[in-house]
Amino acid sequence: LRRTLMVHGHWSYRRMSHVAIIMIYKNIVFISAQLWFSFFNLWSPTSYYSGFVMSCFNLVFTALPPFIFGFWEQDLDQDILEGSPELYPVEYDPMSTLNLFYYIILGLFQSLVAYFIPFIVTPDFSLVESGILTYMIAVYIVVCQVMMWQSFQNGWTFGLYTVNIVLAPIIIVIYCKFISGNLADVVNHAMDTTVFWMSFIVGVVLGILPSFIYEYTMKRYRPS
Repeated sequence: LRRTLMVHGHWSYRRMSHVAIIMIYKNIVFISAQLWFSFFNLWSPTSYYSGFVMSCFNLVFTALPPFIFGFWEQDLDQDILEGSPELYPVEYDPMSTLNLFYYIILGLFQSLVAYFIPFIVTPDFSLVESGILTYMIAVYIVVCQVMMWQSFQNGWTFGLYTVNIVLAPIIIVIYCKFISGNLADVVNHAMDTTVFWMSFIVGVVLGILPSFIYEYTMKRYRPS
């Protein structure tokens, strides 16, 4: 029972608590962009996202990161945990009020970036084109952020994250180009421009940079 409690008990709490936070956090990033859009459409019921991509956010494009984290995450090696029972309590509890507040603020900030980068940089884009760009920024912010939070990486995690990163735009392009005729202009017009991809890169980098700096600084100068 020692190994079950000290090793797997420690890992299990870290995994489950972080997965719960990830599920809350990623939906804040996704849905809050719709909230910011409502300020500019007179609070009409118009959706900022198309129906297909909206339904696929949790089911397809961001389904793997919480699964990967919950299955493989290990903050400490099993031999260290088994030999040091005092490490059983989790030092960093993501479910605490202060940390939960941090994840909410982070999600809101990243949703602001995902919405206002296309709003400012691509004002000539149509509503559908801006929605797809915001959507892709939000997806990649979430995936990259969860990758940064994960302490343990191996071939499986790298492989699955790579599949997630590579397949997401391919699925969106195939759907817009060949399945949904009214979204063909997204591929023909928006995705064929440099400003679309530059806005996408800037949005993702700007979205995850503050959390990277803050969390690196805390681990570097205030380690647990």
